[in-house]
Amino acid sequence: MGNTKIINESGGPHKKYRIRVKVSAAYGVDTKQVRKVLMDVATQQQGICQEPEPRVRFRELGDSGLHFELLCWIDEPVLRGRALDAMNEAVYKKFIEEGIEIPYNKQDIYIKDLPNFK
Repeated sequence: MGNTKIINESGGPHKKYRIRVKVSAAYGVDTKQVRKVLMDVATQQQGICQEPEPRVRFRELGDSGLHFELLCWIDEPVLRGRALDAMNEAVYKKFIEEGIEIPYNKQDIYIKDLPNFK
């Protein structure tokens, strides 16, 4: 314990804490729609600060989908687990409602030749 780094997350000049909601959407989706849906969720979610305002970043063209990150601020660092849980739930429901597919790893197998069975 003597070599452990201790961080007082509730002290300092700012009490707010930033949470990162990582989200993937399937290739072919309208990126503007994804950005709008994520911002709508962030602005409507209780406990998310509007100052500084939430923002969406398109982070990566992944193997199975497009990776986005929703950056939000909350007032109390101790509530980050609850806030992230609520945001994930809200994003998932909104993606279903809007018809945005959440990708998952898939593998296609191609068979060049079938063996000759007699």
